Amino acid sequence: MLGDVVLLLPGAATPPIAASRRFDAELLGQKGAGLCAMAQLGLPVPPGVILPCSLWPHFQAHHSFPEELWLHIEQQLAQVGLAVGATLGDPENPLLLSVRSGAKISMPGMLDSLLNVGMSEAVLPGLARRLGDQRCALDCYRRFLHQYAVLVLGLQPESVLVPDPFEMLLFELKQKRGVIHDAELPADDLLQLSRQYQDVIAKRTGHTVPSDARTQLREAVYAVLRSFHNPRAEEYRRMQGIPSEIGTAVTLQAMVFGNLDATSATGVVFSRDPRSGEPGLYGEFLPQAQGDDLVSGGFTPRPIVELAQLVPDAYQQLSAAVKQLEQRFADLQDVEFTIEKGRLFLLQTRSGKRAARAMVRIACDLVREGLISPEEALRRCEPKRFAELLLPMVDPKSGAPTIARGLPASPGAAAGPIVFTAQEAVEHRQKGIASILVRTETSTDDIVGIEAAAGLATSRGGMTSHAAVVARGMGRCAIVGCSSLRVDLLRRQMMTSEYTLRAGDSVTIDGHRGLLLLGALPLTLSHVHNDANLSQLSSWAMAMAKVPIWARLSSDNDRRLALDLPVSRLLQVLPPSDGELPQLTIESLLPEVPSQPGLLLPITQLGQLAAAVERSSVIAIATSSLPDEATLTAALHQARSLCNGRAVTIGLLVSEQLAVEPKLHALATQLHLGFVACPMLRTPLAWLLSARAALDQRAH
Repeated sequence: MLGDVVLLLPGAATPPIAASRRFDAELLGQKGAGLCAMAQLGLPVPPGVILPCSLWPHFQAHHSFPEELWLHIEQQLAQVGLAVGATLGDPENPLLLSVRSGAKISMPGMLDSLLNVGMSEAVLPGLARRLGDQRCALDCYRRFLHQYAVLVLGLQPESVLVPDPFEMLLFELKQKRGVIHDAELPADDLLQLSRQYQDVIAKRTGHTVPSDARTQLREAVYAVLRSFHNPRAEEYRRMQGIPSEIGTAVTLQAMVFGNLDATSATGVVFSRDPRSGEPGLYGEFLPQAQGDDLVSGGFTPRPIVELAQLVPDAYQQLSAAVKQLEQRFADLQDVEFTIEKGRLFLLQTRSGKRAARAMVRIACDLVREGLISPEEALRRCEPKRFAELLLPMVDPKSGAPTIARGLPASPGAAAGPIVFTAQEAVEHRQKGIASILVRTETSTDDIVGIEAAAGLATSRGGMTSHAAVVARGMGRCAIVGCSSLRVDLLRRQMMTSEYTLRAGDSVTIDGHRGLLLLGALPLTLSHVHNDANLSQLSSWAMAMAKVPIWARLSSDNDRRLALDLPVSRLLQVLPPSDGELPQLTIESLLPEVPSQPGLLLPITQLGQLAAAVERSSVIAIATSSLPDEATLTAALHQARSLCNGRAVTIGLLVSEQLAVEPKLHALATQLHLGFVACPMLRTPLAWLLSARAALDQRAH
């Protein structure tokens, strides 16, 4: 147990992370593994201690750690203190810590983190001297009291309709002083605010925040570990198919302070645009802030290019580091950073969440840049995300008033009635109604509503806010930061200077342009037909798949779509004759290739397959559920034995749902079927699944 704890000392002559062990996400979680990788590359990382995932079973069983482990952790933290010139709990020169979760599978925003651990009124003077800034020290204290009360003591509002008491005190003080930003409050106000926070905590919980730094640390670590089982995290794991037994690691790092002077900031950057995949640094930052300000969505951040004017040296160093990390991991990187008095620190790197179009472009670009192979590009493209490539857009021929403009956080378009809570979104979905969730800002508890709604609009937040990240990850169109929009939850209405709309009124979200439009407008798919990267990926898939994908013609519009989609053959079912198997016509897209007749055989009549092959050279077995492997194998074996050298093509004609089932394509590849025919708009995804099935077969 003790030997699994990792001491992270970047820049040391013989850093412990250089040991022969393999430090990967399985042991250290994604955050811990990323920190070790950055340190080994010589990038600026705050020193710290990583409590690995291997400690999770003990915590699950006992809800605590043994004393000998804590003594070992404190010994490791003493070395962290030496590296930064501070000591945990020392009133003269206090070390403050961040306590962050980090499972082996990324769950952004789902688990809790605590910052400024080790803070108390007794260490305020010493921290002010260490930082050279009394106001920053008091700001850290105010933040710590708030987080500790919420995450350790459980002091949270009962519902979204009840305001956070700490946020209300802060808001009222800013109104009284006539200021907008937290950074405009002077030190005396922050001291008064901190004492008001203490009063609220004592009255509502009957407890006080402990002043002992070691007690704070233990309770913070346990709170972060317990957050693995909070409702939003469990719901996220259910949605993403993440096992509940994986647990989480915890990283303890020396705090760096983005809330110091005008040359301090915190931010998140991507190595490429996660919406489009376009190369180049993309992200946002907040000056004089800490990381929780940015991800909460409660503040509107500034674009990353403006950081070059604020701290040019740190910006150049950040740009170079992000490029180096992308080369190291050969993938889009999502990097958190803090700048303290012009000095850059990297806090996390991980593979970035991305929209479907960005997923395809990045995969193709990385192949062109020689970082990955075409086979790896196909493996990296998540099949279920391909549905996003067929996201609709607002029909350009339709016109409607614009209610509000925001940031286009996640592409697509959606129309429907307004809802203001996650519960309302779920209720609408249960009735078969696509709704639009409108919020001032989202919290991590809104994840169920984001999934249930067709689209999301918020009045605050930026492109890296929780709302934006989660909506992109779920394939929901979203616009954030609609600053002209005011949301009144109590009255269940939203307002701008021109419009007042209530729950149930229809609106349309244009996630491509960042517009909230009046009324339910017609949507179109005309924009998906000329994507060069999708064509490239589809050509790789068609080359690697062993089972070709045919498209079923159901309408004249399907025939037009076939010109722009990856289709090798067109299959049309003809009206059946009495007592006869339905006839098929199979067409090629090449005019010089003649059409071919075939037969349609329902899966319920699989026993007639042998007889069917004597009548036709093309047989499509129609099914809407995954066929039984043994039954289908036996029928194919019998039918093929009767072909007597004739070329007979046997395949499956499947439903829309079955077309996107990986097990179907694995079965088709295993049984060497001649084709899988599916609805027209499912063909790009079906080709990908067929190719991945072939790659998996080759790998085994």
